[in-house]
Amino acid sequence: MRLNPLAALILANAIVFAGDTCVVPDTLSIEKACSLAAECNPKIKSALYAIKEQRGRAIASWSRLLPQVNLLFRNGWLGMMDTAAPGNKLDEPRNQSISLEVRQRIVEFGATNEEEFNRIMDQRHASFGYENQLAQTFSDLRNTYYSLAIIRNQRAQHDSLLVYYQDKLRNAQSRLESGVGYKNDVLTVRSNILDERGSILSLREQEKDKLANLKELLGVNRLPARLSVLGLPAPIEVSEDSCVLLTMETHYDIADKRLEADIARRKLLEKGWNLFPDIKMSVGIAKGDRSASIEAGSNRADSRHTWAIDAVGTQKLATPDTAPSNFGVGGDNLFPAIDPNLRYTAALAVDLPIFRGLRNLGEGLEAGAAYMRSRSDLLSKTAEIERQVRMAFIQYANSIERLTMQKERVEIAQERYELAEAQRELGKISEYEFEGFRLSLFQAREAYFRQQFETLGAGENLRKLVRRF
Repeated sequence: MRLNPLAALILANAIVFAGDTCVVPDTLSIEKACSLAAECNPKIKSALYAIKEQRGRAIASWSRLLPQVNLLFRNGWLGMMDTAAPGNKLDEPRNQSISLEVRQRIVEFGATNEEEFNRIMDQRHASFGYENQLAQTFSDLRNTYYSLAIIRNQRAQHDSLLVYYQDKLRNAQSRLESGVGYKNDVLTVRSNILDERGSILSLREQEKDKLANLKELLGVNRLPARLSVLGLPAPIEVSEDSCVLLTMETHYDIADKRLEADIARRKLLEKGWNLFPDIKMSVGIAKGDRSASIEAGSNRADSRHTWAIDAVGTQKLATPDTAPSNFGVGGDNLFPAIDPNLRYTAALAVDLPIFRGLRNLGEGLEAGAAYMRSRSDLLSKTAEIERQVRMAFIQYANSIERLTMQKERVEIAQERYELAEAQRELGKISEYEFEGFRLSLFQAREAYFRQQFETLGAGENLRKLVRRF
């Protein structure tokens, strides 16, 4: 089916402007950000549509268990050539009928066919994919959100330092003009101002990049001109073993391997159905243009051995010589107790596998090996994920410790800087020596700034593994 151009244009515009309903408030909390992303992020929407696609596939698959109603039209001709006069045809009797058939699957059992296994796998993969996309988006969103908060805090510090050095430059120039200052003092402060301006420019670029990334992750068309973000991430107060247990329950790769092992086990158990005979049978009753039957059987085609029992009813609506039948069940019952016109039918076919070469043995070995392989893959993946979680936990704990240590270094450098400034005012140290203390403070702050990003990344990596946002 092809969509006409007008409908395609309307659909495209609806998709483009769908994000207009996702409005970002001026003050954005992380909870609101995650809620907006879950609703508006196009990758999350795509993963959700994949689930709906599989739901449609499931409905189509299970529809075989619902009533099936078909209108059957048959029209046939039987002609004979007149041997006495070649080329001439005798009268052509016609075989024409219109019938309504209703079929209902009563029960289905036996081995599950491969198509059904594939549908189950695809449906679970779509569900896992949605959960995994949520986790990835939330992790990236939290990282971007809190990175933006760190960058703005750092920029506020550099803005205040720039104002401080600009005041200091005016004082140094005034002292120089009055003859009590030194040219080197002015040059040093000017160099400090350039350093701060360079840092501010770099932070502006980083802030712009984070805002663009935030807009993309939220899935919105625009952000407020003065968007405010709140605070820094709270520490993860969960023990290492608890993190491992949470991950074992929620991780996508482990759930995927567990599903593969479960399906492999089912396939192994269902191989026993290949030893059962292939039986087809039917019993029915008919009167005139009406019939009803029960059909049961199995099909071993393509190594599938699925049993089904169907109830089938047929009503002939019209023939060339008769009008449509009356559907009423008043005085003329469909199947009266005694009626010489009733026709009974029964059929039974049994295909008993005596010897099929080594096919059953080979299929059994294949299914058994596949099950053991899936179990080994599950154990291997579980051990791998556990190692990742424990490493992520220790990295996060160490990054918290390093952040605390680096914060203390900043405090020490700040105190030394203030003491050195007082000594410089008293003339006990030179401007050159004082500049060394300022540089040490600058380096300590930059190291603390970088450590904040490292701690944030380690924390979000652990959160993504344990699905704790």
